[in-house]
Amino acid sequence: MRTADSKCFIAGPSVSNLSDGDANFGAMQFIRELGRNGTLQQLDAVSVHGYRSGTPESVASDYVFLRAIMGQFNCADKPIYNTEVGRSTGYYPNLTKINSDEQGGWLVRTYLADIASNIGMTVWYTWMDAGNNSSEV
Repeated sequence: MRTADSKCFIAGPSVSNLSDGDANFGAMQFIRELGRNGTLQQLDAVSVHGYRSGTPESVASDYVFLRAIMGQFNCADKPIYNTEVGRSTGYYPNLTKINSDEQGGWLVRTYLADIASNIGMTVWYTWMDAGNNSSEV
């Protein structure tokens, strides 16, 4: 990408499930591997998908852990972007069903949690239902 456009802005890896697993498994381990092989250092920003099974505010500890990993590879000053997050009103087997008013609250709380964690961008997925089955996530 930089060969084609030396001024291009590269964000990645857009991983999800930040709190899935532990320091040796899952998204955080993948980001650590990107640091080890030099890819993390080439990114202009680190992008993640901050979906939660808990409250929106629970992402804060994941961001702290992510920044610690980035710091191990001299990347602590890179911005972090939450490039996909949302909370459906559909049915999830492991989550309490919420209504559209609660969903609106989650949206606001998500943005505020990201602002409090100094996240440079938050992208809410999605702004409208993609079908006519209200139980579909």
